[in-house]
Amino acid sequence: MQTVTWSSSEISLRDYVNIIKRRRLVIILAALVIFAVGAVSTYLTQPVYRSTTRMLVDAGNRQYSPYAGDPLLSQFFMQSNVGDINTQIEIIKSEGVMAAAYRESGVPPGSVSIMVGQAGQTSVLDIAAESTNPDSARRLLDALPRVYVKNITWNRKEEINNAIEFMRLRVKEETEQLQAVQAELQKLRQLSKVYSVSEGTKEMVRLQSETTMNIRKGETAVQVSDATLRALESQRRATPEWVETRETITNPEIAKTEETIAALQTQRSGMLVLFKPAAPEVQELDARIAALRQRVSLMPATITLTRKGRNPALDALDTEIARARRQLLGDRLQLQALRTHAAKINQTLAGISAQDIRQARLEAEAERHKSAAAQFSRNIDDLSVRGKAAPDPVRVISAPRVAVKVAPRTASNLLYAAVVGLLVGICLALLQEYLDDRVNAPEDARRLMGVPVLGFVPLVEESKARLIREAHGGSLLESYRVLRTNVRFATVGTESTAMLVTSTVPGEGKSLTVANLAVAMALDGRSVIAVDTDLRRPTLHQKFDVDQRPGLTNVLVGNTALDDALQETAIPGLRVLATGPLPPNPAELLNSPAMRNLHAMLRERADVVIYDSPPFLASADAQVLSADVDGVLYVVQFGEARKSAIRHANDLLAQAHANLLGIVFNKITLSGIRDDYYYYGYYRYYRYYDYAPKVEGEKGRRRSRHSEYEAMLAAAEGRTTEDGAEETTAIAKDEESNA
Repeated sequence: MQTVTWSSSEISLRDYVNIIKRRRLVIILAALVIFAVGAVSTYLTQPVYRSTTRMLVDAGNRQYSPYAGDPLLSQFFMQSNVGDINTQIEIIKSEGVMAAAYRESGVPPGSVSIMVGQAGQTSVLDIAAESTNPDSARRLLDALPRVYVKNITWNRKEEINNAIEFMRLRVKEETEQLQAVQAELQKLRQLSKVYSVSEGTKEMVRLQSETTMNIRKGETAVQVSDATLRALESQRRATPEWVETRETITNPEIAKTEETIAALQTQRSGMLVLFKPAAPEVQELDARIAALRQRVSLMPATITLTRKGRNPALDALDTEIARARRQLLGDRLQLQALRTHAAKINQTLAGISAQDIRQARLEAEAERHKSAAAQFSRNIDDLSVRGKAAPDPVRVISAPRVAVKVAPRTASNLLYAAVVGLLVGICLALLQEYLDDRVNAPEDARRLMGVPVLGFVPLVEESKARLIREAHGGSLLESYRVLRTNVRFATVGTESTAMLVTSTVPGEGKSLTVANLAVAMALDGRSVIAVDTDLRRPTLHQKFDVDQRPGLTNVLVGNTALDDALQETAIPGLRVLATGPLPPNPAELLNSPAMRNLHAMLRERADVVIYDSPPFLASADAQVLSADVDGVLYVVQFGEARKSAIRHANDLLAQAHANLLGIVFNKITLSGIRDDYYYYGYYRYYRYYDYAPKVEGEKGRRRSRHSEYEAMLAAAEGRTTEDGAEETTAIAKDEESNA
């Protein structure tokens, strides 16, 4: 006995397409709801506008001194470095600068969001302002650079102004001192009657005065160096030790995942030497590769790293502090040398008269005050020029642009909502399909039972359930002809003469399938016996309009001979064995030796024996019979049969070692199964036979293609009336709801 197998156990792309078609209403509703929510939220969101500008920040470590020739003066003009880019970003976003910018622009505080970032590795800052009011964003961004520049340049200008004021005071002091020295020198000359001392004395006095001045300068230099060192150390303590830096890099996870994918693909290539692509090991590997690729597609191409590291400004400060310490040490050593030299000069001057020394000192002092006053006057002019010409460390290189709308992005939001809605709808459809236990497609039955679908029977009304009827038998008859042909192909090369027709539960149309399949096989010229083994709710005798008694039970108990119990029908070659009286123990009776003997007797009397059994899960009768027949046809009702029940019935068939020939998909609606392309084609071709030529002489009435065959059968059996009209044949009457 040959067992028919079917290899379709995997869900194909067409199955998913069919699921989407079947559940399209759920998908459309979910997509519409999510799209509507996205659209409403997008249109209700308050628009956000952005304005941008650019500034160039001189973040070098240069120092600027309008007058660097005198250490005493240079302290007023030393300009510390502006600071690195990260420091300037924090200054711009500081509370003080922002508050001043809000005041100057007239924008309500907190109504604008400021974003500051570095343009690459340059000294250019990109500043953006976002607000629900486009004018507020532009005005604040227009005021912010001005406030920031004022904040940066105010200290330098203040120091220059203080230096100029200091120079003016020094000019006044030097002039007053010069006048006092000149008056005293005049008196001394009048008393001593000496208007000029010797050049040697002047030289020694000049050296003494110069050394004394150098000592004072040295002392001042030491004080300045010490003050500079203390200032740098204070700045070092105030500078934060750690700062955060942001760096955008290529996502390293992508490269790692790609390497893993490449390794898995290499492993897959090696497995294909031993396994087929459909093997579970290869499929599992393919699933891992697909999951990794999906993961890569969801990864961002770049990531921004925020690192907390040591402030780079500290290195520059440490260098300046070391330089200041060396400078202080050098100034102290130089001051000590000057004091030693002054002591030697004082020893030389001890041999010169005090009056000559006094006069020489006054003359040198007068010359020194005169030179100092002139130098301070030149410094004032130099400060004024250099203060105005000094470049600002900050410069706006791009004026604030007109604010443009940046959110919400209507088009992208709507597209995103549509895509998300569609995906959610598809997921809901797949979930609904997964939770739906009904058989909605032939592929469901194939996967559950592992055998092909041999026939598709359309859903017909009760009045159209006959096979041979002038106006209604075409498509139904053709569906059973296809079933008949497929059954023959399924049993080709075997001696299958007895087959059982069953279903999962009552009402799926197994009895009607038995009756119509028997008629179709009889019309093919084969000898057929239809046996009603449903000893609980028999209906086969009603389908063929024959007596229920005598029948199967009469033969099994020996009350009636088999030939006497077989009843002829209106179809040549088709006989029916009804149930007979219903017994109290159907299962025991069907499993008796008498039943097995009856199987052999029926095979001898017909080419094909078709058994109508009870539903498989309703009783054990069908399981008992399935083990004694050559093949089983399983009737599945479209859209009603439960997958769990079919799976259980299939397990019972396997336990009985039954030969499952195939599935009959019954009660199919064209709209419900339209997504199954091959059935739709069959059904369309079946419809071709419904259009027969019109009966001659009868307006609007078409003659059935089978009416000639019926007339021939009626004439052969003498079943015609006097006027030649055929008697009506009640073949294959309907059962309850086409069951």
